[in-house]
Amino acid sequence: MKDIKFFPGLVFACKKKNVRETLSWYSILHHKPLWLATNDGKRISVKYEFTCNFSIWIGKDYRIEYIDWCVKNINKTHNGCPEKKIRLCNNTFLAKALEGKFRVIPEMSLAATQVFVDDRFHIKISKNYARNTKEKALRKINGDHLEQFNLAHTYSKELMKVQPRSRCYVDYTKPERPIDPCVFRRLYVCLKPLVDGFHDGCSKVIGLDGCYTKVLYKQQLLTAVGLDSSNGYWPIAQVVVEKESYDSWKWVLEGLKEDLRIIHQKEYVFIFDKQKGLEKVMGKFVPNVSKRNYAQHIYMNMKKENRGGST
Repeated sequence: MKDIKFFPGLVFACKKKNVRETLSWYSILHHKPLWLATNDGKRISVKYEFTCNFSIWIGKDYRIEYIDWCVKNINKTHNGCPEKKIRLCNNTFLAKALEGKFRVIPEMSLAATQVFVDDRFHIKISKNYARNTKEKALRKINGDHLEQFNLAHTYSKELMKVQPRSRCYVDYTKPERPIDPCVFRRLYVCLKPLVDGFHDGCSKVIGLDGCYTKVLYKQQLLTAVGLDSSNGYWPIAQVVVEKESYDSWKWVLEGLKEDLRIIHQKEYVFIFDKQKGLEKVMGKFVPNVSKRNYAQHIYMNMKKENRGGST
């Protein structure tokens, strides 16, 4: 970031929180341990933490039509030493400054965060400080999970407005008491254009697989994909469930069978791995389809069962 210079008459055409953020950057760039001596709705004053006369007074300028913040006075007399502990550099400020870094490397350790802050801003932070900063940054990146889950039903309605012949179903766990809120359980999404594209230009080969979601709440993402004319993947359905089990795969195959209108089962080929409960569900709901296993999974299973031997 470029150097920040304060002088009397400097006007901030922004909100108060942006003025405080600018003061934090100034404190970091100049290695000055400033603190907020006055902080109310009309004025802000920052002073040096130790025996130093350095100070900046900022207040509202009522001469301007829209009443912006303005530097009233500044005392640049400074006889202190550079410091690596900056009070204005709090968790909220650091989380915003490191948001781009955590977006690229969300699994960065606390020790690496401390080193990065020292190299980038030349300030020292404790491990707890790094932990709180990382939690705030990831919370802002990932969003409020509870709020997102509460919007799942709204998302389903909006999707059905855009694609009225599609299926977007949200399943909730009913609370024991009527006053308790419903808890998100599962989500099934199958878009009508993808179903039409599967019937028009894809071979009747369907691959089923699942993986864990890398979010705050560990769930399973189950997918059904087809094979198009170019031997590329064709997405059919995406499902989020609480865990991979007989009941969850039953819920998936019931919706998939209805959406794809699977009547002549012998024309379809299903490729899958040894998912929990999937083979039993297929034997009950689609017993006449051809069943295959992924070559990579067959190799890994053979390697696991025959350790130390040749495969």
